Amino acid sequence: MDILRQFLASKANNIRVLVQKNGTPSEEQLSSYVTTLSQQLFGQVVAQAPAEIQTICEEGVRRMGWNKQAKTKLSGSAFSVESVLAGLAFIENAINALTPSTTPTAEELANLSDACKKLWQLDVNRLVPGVDYVINLQEGKRVYDKGDFADDPLFTFVDERVFSKPTFRAFVALLDNYVAETGVTEVVSDAERRENSEFIRSIMATPLMQYCHNYLVAVGKAPSDVSAFSRLLSELWFGLYKRETANDSSGFEHVFLGEIKDGAVTGMHNWVHIYLEEKKKNFNYLGFITPKRVPGVSGYHLPEADQQLITIQFEWKGCLKNVSSSFVGTSPEFEIALYTLCFFVGNDEKDIVDCGPYHVEVTCFKYNSRGKTYIGTSFPAEAPLH
Repeated sequence: MDILRQFLASKANNIRVLVQKNGTPSEEQLSSYVTTLSQQLFGQVVAQAPAEIQTICEEGVRRMGWNKQAKTKLSGSAFSVESVLAGLAFIENAINALTPSTTPTAEELANLSDACKKLWQLDVNRLVPGVDYVINLQEGKRVYDKGDFADDPLFTFVDERVFSKPTFRAFVALLDNYVAETGVTEVVSDAERRENSEFIRSIMATPLMQYCHNYLVAVGKAPSDVSAFSRLLSELWFGLYKRETANDSSGFEHVFLGEIKDGAVTGMHNWVHIYLEEKKKNFNYLGFITPKRVPGVSGYHLPEADQQLITIQFEWKGCLKNVSSSFVGTSPEFEIALYTLCFFVGNDEKDIVDCGPYHVEVTCFKYNSRGKTYIGTSFPAEAPLH
């Protein structure tokens, strides 16, 4: 519906310019304006739109004083600049409530944090804490504290119906495609390539990834063609490179699944994989990491059960991860979009952005191999509030 939004903005701007240049238009001028507007709106812009969109547009022009069916002014009504602008605003607001815009604003293009706020808003597949899942954080600990400070699992409950959603389903299908240990060359089968493609296809069908694409196109970092951008994403996330030996790692494996190197866990920043591994008894939650107190900085707080950004310690497959931060309940497409934006338009290594209620430090290390640049790692952490 971005074309509709652009049309509405253009029409509202046109009438404001007309008023500035020539004063208040006559009713005859407004009648001609609304007639043309209605013809363009229903004849071109929303001609193939769903019935719900058509109905909204009909109500909008009715508020202007126009009878769409009879193609004439409503009986007893008089056109005015205020009624026309009110009708346009009604359509825009109603459309926004149904279909959030995937076109970044000038403010978002100028400020990565504003773009990340928009990503959070667009994450319609994000789970609701306490409803779709329940976590049990238990005791906090410092990074250097040894031992298990959590007798119970991290996840108390997850409504697994979420895994029937297309992006979640496609994501879970990828989780058995990798060898955890670095130094072992990954062998990608044809079936796994198809699963990679299906995941990219499914996330590109979401408004969230469409916004990410439009943003990167607008700043000259991505091709406008969706297929070409999908190939770029696939190479960025699934392209294999060397950590210890040829083709033993990829950005996706490291960030979302995690790897084991020299007996320690690296990466592994995705809550879905953590939940499923905990369910299989491969994951032992050791407690959350107590936030550091930074001199002169306020705003740190102990995490609560509805927290959707956590810093924890755990063992995976018997190997320790001293400290690891993850979103909880977010969709796979949100994390892909966030880290992809930071990779292409963020600062080197770290960016401070806002994601919903969270002030987030996003780390994104780039990895150069064979003349190409991949995601080496990317993860969130709660940033201090100044």
